[in-house]
Amino acid sequence: MKGEVAAITMVFNEPVFLPIWLNYYGAELGYENLFIIDDGSNDGSVHDNRIVNLISRKRGVLDEELRAETISYFHEELLGHYNQVLYTDVDEFIVPEPNLKTSLKEYLISRHESWINPVGLNVLHRRSEEGPLDLTKPLFSQRSYVQFTEWYCKPVISRVPMRWKPGFHFADRPPCCVTDLFLFHLRAMDYDIARERIKKFESVSFSEESLRQGFGLHFRMEEQSYLDLYFSRPEADFDAARPEIDFADQLSKIGKPRTGAQPLARVGARFRDAIILAGAGMATSASQRVGAAVGAEPGKLYSAAISRMAAGGAARRRNAPCPCGSGKRFKHCHGLAQAGGASPQASADVAG
Repeated sequence: MKGEVAAITMVFNEPVFLPIWLNYYGAELGYENLFIIDDGSNDGSVHDNRIVNLISRKRGVLDEELRAETISYFHEELLGHYNQVLYTDVDEFIVPEPNLKTSLKEYLISRHESWINPVGLNVLHRRSEEGPLDLTKPLFSQRSYVQFTEWYCKPVISRVPMRWKPGFHFADRPPCCVTDLFLFHLRAMDYDIARERIKKFESVSFSEESLRQGFGLHFRMEEQSYLDLYFSRPEADFDAARPEIDFADQLSKIGKPRTGAQPLARVGARFRDAIILAGAGMATSASQRVGAAVGAEPGKLYSAAISRMAAGGAARRRNAPCPCGSGKRFKHCHGLAQAGGASPQASADVAG
């Protein structure tokens, strides 16, 4: 029998956001239904006893197209074991309207759409009024403003296979927007956290193709330019914020030409405890958690996804790094299958 809802994320050295992601989605969906693809972390952040399904890859250059394709095929593989699968970056949190008084899992089970685009909101830090974030307190007891962002109305929840584009902002399917489900993007939730996080990006090397197409430009910005981009908003913008999170008018414009800045809103008191930043992480013991709901080892699922990806020709660039994480070029790894050679196994390790 299939599980109901699973969640995927992909991480590299995320000591702040990964624990928050585990806290939130573990409580909402069950830790055994979370799948973390670790892209070579070396800071110990993935050594968390709440992680049931850990897929470890050898870190190479970052190719945004291959990353999107890899997640797309792994998502499709998991749909053989779950009714719905969502993907978020580790700093993205999908929250139902609190007035519905329902969990994320209950909300998704109740919906019948094949895929969903939640309302995309960037959480902002108004430094003139809000101090550094206290990770022991709920997020929205400390942050009061969000900005509607069309790019974050992502099609990240689906009952059917998706072929995401780089950045996961778009896919091969038209938008299916709802007004009572929100994606909170936390990248700009705190100045000090962002300043520390941008230093990590200095070690990221991008593939020639990603550089040519301009993917991940914010990862390659100088520290102060990055901070100015996300934390130098005029006070007048905050003063003009809408009194409530209601962006139905903006959703109607998705995909149409826009003029002017996208609006801000105040976060209502009903969201106060929507995202708990820290917690005891009360998961069951590792011995009790072995044998996740999918009924198959996540490493084998990942390997099957990469093999399907190679057979389907998605990894088109023969000189690109193989998405399995072997450290080899595609043409010397899973690309051998396309050339008539033996198809290798993905070099994914599993921790439980």
